Amino acid sequence: MPRTLHCQASECVHNQEERCNANVIQIRGGDRKENHTFCDSYVENTNDFIDRAVKDTTAEPGRRLLDTEFAKEFFLKDSPRVVCFASRCVYNDHLKCTAAAVDITPQKEEQTHYPCGTFKEKT
Repeated sequence: MPRTLHCQASECVHNQEERCNANVIQIRGGDRKENHTFCDSYVENTNDFIDRAVKDTTAEPGRRLLDTEFAKEFFLKDSPRVVCFASRCVYNDHLKCTAAAVDITPQKEEQTHYPCGTFKEKT
């Protein structure tokens, strides 16, 4: 399991301070059909979904639940489990990512998903 996961998908509901609060993420692509890999667990944060969902009515006005120390300990994990379906990646060991760190990078204009910047094709 990766020790760290740095996520630059700032519009994703799972992204908190460039860390992923999902329990498990899935990396897809990197097979014969697709040359690139991507985070398949991305969910767009529409209409400030996460902000509305985690409002703390007992907190100070304007303070989000995720800003509290308890929430940071509870929600912000060091790293979610990464299930990797990129069969041609050197870090894929029976669907488990063995990389020391995973980097989900910003998407480019022609892409519809956020790529896994750690993907390294087997030779």
